[in-house]
Amino acid sequence: MFRSKQTKSEASAAEVPLVPLSVSTSLHSDSPRDESKLLPKNWPSAPQQLRTKPSEVIVEIVLDIVFIALSISFLLFGLIVKHYDQAHVEDHPRLTQNLVEATRYVNGPC
Repeated sequence: MFRSKQTKSEASAAEVPLVPLSVSTSLHSDSPRDESKLLPKNWPSAPQQLRTKPSEVIVEIVLDIVFIALSISFLLFGLIVKHYDQAHVEDHPRLTQNLVEATRYVNGPC
């Protein structure tokens, strides 16, 4: 149907036979390597023990506790709401008030 016009360079490139590439530059050579050229500056040449500051560990533990507490409180809020779903408000006035106030924190400011 529609035949695209090929330029001379495209036509000659299509006629060039493909030959396998020889691997003349290998990443692994038998000659010893200078590892100082391969490693970044101030990088240890041998494995070392990781060092963490005690202040960093304390901050991470505190953040973990805060995030776990927030997750558990959100889960408990959902379980309480599910438990009292379709219950009469008059039977649980204080719980209703607490859940409505807690909803402000869950949903954000209205």
